[in-house]
Amino acid sequence: MRLQIELVPDLDYSVGVHEFPVEVEVSTEVPTEIYSRVTISSALLTRTDGSGVTFGYIRRVTPAKRQLVALVPHEPLHMRIDVLENDDDFSDYCAGLYRCEIKVEIGEKRGGDMHHVEPQESIEVALT
Repeated sequence: MRLQIELVPDLDYSVGVHEFPVEVEVSTEVPTEIYSRVTISSALLTRTDGSGVTFGYIRRVTPAKRQLVALVPHEPLHMRIDVLENDDDFSDYCAGLYRCEIKVEIGEKRGGDMHHVEPQESIEVALT
């Protein structure tokens, strides 16, 4: 299972805009059955200067119905999320270097059993 995240092309990422959209892609190299619901379990934007300034969310969601779908090579799942969608206090949101960390929760079928996998990925971005 592979997770890849990217900034949205041609978008101005600055602290004056209180949105931080990220493209999320989940892929596999071999055909795999997964739960039909893929959960973004955390989406964090953290200053890299050690100041402890963090934005974003951590969420745990367990699907009530666990229907399986096929995830096949060359047909990844695509999502766009806004890391700042649950934030409303931007007083500490200032220019600097930030790390964006995304973790997804996926139920993957292996043999006759289901296993939870939590791939995660991060990127660094300089905000003006």
